[in-house]
Amino acid sequence: MRTYNTETSLLGQLIDRVSSWPKQLRILAYVLKFIRRNRRKSNTATLTFEEIHDARILYLRHAQDEFQADFKRLLNQQDLGNKSKLRTLSPQIDKHGLLRMGGRLGNSELPADVQHPIIMPKSHRITKLILEHEHRIHLHPGVSALFVIARQRYWVFGARNLIRKITHDCLKCFRQRQHTSHQFMSDLPSVRVRQAFPFANTGCDYAKPITLKVHKGRNPRKEKGYICLFVCLATSALHLELATDLTTDRFLAALRRFISRRGKCSQMYSDNGRNFIGAKRVLNEMQTLLKSDEHNNTVLKALADEGIKWNFIPPHAPHWGGKWESAVRSVKLHLHRVIGKNVLTFEKMHTLLAQIEAVVNSRPLFSTSDTEVNYLSPAHFLIGRPNTTVPEGDLSNVPINRLDYWQQTQAMLQGFWKQWRMEYLTSLQHRPKWMNKSVNMAKDDIVLLKDSHTPPAAWPLGRVIETYPGKDGMVRAVRLRTPTGETTRPIVKIALLPNSETVFQGRPGC
Repeated sequence: MRTYNTETSLLGQLIDRVSSWPKQLRILAYVLKFIRRNRRKSNTATLTFEEIHDARILYLRHAQDEFQADFKRLLNQQDLGNKSKLRTLSPQIDKHGLLRMGGRLGNSELPADVQHPIIMPKSHRITKLILEHEHRIHLHPGVSALFVIARQRYWVFGARNLIRKITHDCLKCFRQRQHTSHQFMSDLPSVRVRQAFPFANTGCDYAKPITLKVHKGRNPRKEKGYICLFVCLATSALHLELATDLTTDRFLAALRRFISRRGKCSQMYSDNGRNFIGAKRVLNEMQTLLKSDEHNNTVLKALADEGIKWNFIPPHAPHWGGKWESAVRSVKLHLHRVIGKNVLTFEKMHTLLAQIEAVVNSRPLFSTSDTEVNYLSPAHFLIGRPNTTVPEGDLSNVPINRLDYWQQTQAMLQGFWKQWRMEYLTSLQHRPKWMNKSVNMAKDDIVLLKDSHTPPAAWPLGRVIETYPGKDGMVRAVRLRTPTGETTRPIVKIALLPNSETVFQGRPGC
């Protein structure tokens, strides 16, 4: 007969402290072995099958204390009450004092343990440890497979929901799912939705490397070249420059050519490429030089006050720079179709890029019907018409009292911006994805860093040390401490680990 005493509370403390079912069994088996050795019943140093079996029976009895009232009724050969959870299971007590399911398979050829599985409560910690152990030794099966495996020996109330939670909290299974975090899509920044001069707010990026001929003639030497791309964040206008390498000096030269032709911009946005970081450092040094006492005169001070503000997006966050990433795709599309496998000289490539720039700037800003002729394009904000159209005829013979050129030009410009606000801007209203709000990541959260070059099982762990909430209070980028140092990542490149005991105890597996 089962007995209940103060040992039950001590056993409960042991269960709460250990998070592995085999370890639980070994610890209790050694305790029982020590007791029997003092009673001169055991002389072996290693654990035996009987000792492990006895420890298992003791743990299962402890887990079934939840059914103590039903257990006493069965001992007294009384009928179970109508409110009993075990009434539909026809429970019975085996020779070890465990509650087993009676069931209707007594005439089958199944093993006795399968015919009469042990009844386990879903809320007890021992039940959770047993299912986690079965999940691990059977090579991390899915919910349905683990449910069938566990049903061979145990009948757990609400087993499927508990197994689903265990599978969801398993770290090895979590790595293989590759589910990264997402947050409600934020509002567009002000530089995308406010009227401004073309290229006042500019995004910058490099396209893929291209091959250039150094000179004409037979067997010319070939070198790499790069396309430096500048895109206006408000009008989507594009400007292309050709650079011979990815050094800071070459980028600054391309930047100077861009500013000379398109005007000085107030803000620039780019990713965290080393050449961009170096350019920002050089620009800061230039600003420091201009503000020094030696060059403190009116002209140089005015130039220093009009310095460019540089903004970097988080590393590994290309969707934060979707404006210039889509422009890079458009340039590559035209470039591959035109040159194919041919290799051009620097002069020919520079000419081709100018033509591609004109074509891309003449594209519609928003979808139009097949019969639409008067569409709005980025070129309208640059030259007042698409680059690919034929110039209008000479209007010098129109009487001046009927046409004021300056007023007409301003009216056309205002008309472009009105069309930009009414048609293009409203097309950016909807959110194509990330429509649900998620719980913000917090400091000290443990995450996995997604790396497309390594398998999920090799993704490194990191701890959140700082969060960067937006204007709406939503966190979309965090700063992490990893085994190799500190880094910044968007939440779409990290996966928040589930709140399981494995995380807090630092175990490598499940």
